[in-house]
Amino acid sequence: MKRMDAFNLEKVSQIQKTNEKSREELKPIREDFEGKNKQLLDEMPEFYNSRIDYFQPSFEALIQTQVAYFTEMHKIFTELMDQNEQGELTDEHRKQVNEMKRF
Repeated sequence: MKRMDAFNLEKVSQIQKTNEKSREELKPIREDFEGKNKQLLDEMPEFYNSRIDYFQPSFEALIQTQVAYFTEMHKIFTELMDQNEQGELTDEHRKQVNEMKRF
């Protein structure tokens, strides 16, 4: 029985040493993680709030492009309608104009 107790104590001692060694190896990793986590927690609100500064110019450019496109399309469509009314279009063009009117 004493032999088993000595064996168990030896095993427990080895396990405790292994645990202490593992904890020591874990310290720098934990410190690195905590530092990066703190940095993320500090920077994330600023990053989140800057999304408007990023997206606003993109949306403005998209809207300006759409305005330019539809303005030009309106101009072309108006010219086509004038030509259609004056009878300057071929039958194929008239057919295409009538199809566009449906939209």
